[in-house]
Amino acid sequence: MRRFHDAVYHGHVARMLRECCVVDKRADYAEVGIPEYWMVNPLDETITVLRLQDRQYIEHGVFGRGSVATSVLLLGLEVNVNAVFDVTYV
Repeated sequence: MRRFHDAVYHGHVARMLRECCVVDKRADYAEVGIPEYWMVNPLDETITVLRLQDRQYIEHGVFGRGSVATSVLLLGLEVNVNAVFDVTYV
């Protein structure tokens, strides 16, 4: 029963993340002209980098484990995706 509950919960979280981060924020950020933003998705362990072009966001890349997320706006900014998700809490 616990696995079923976890699957339902994670499905709910995934839908909330999509609605909040992918739909709402993308429109809000484009409206005010934010040139680039990053979405960190803990469920599938990816970082999506979006850049504003003609008042709409296009994906610069979706970076998963084993890759390095890069910025279009800040040349030289690189983030190791494994390092983001391999955080140990004490």
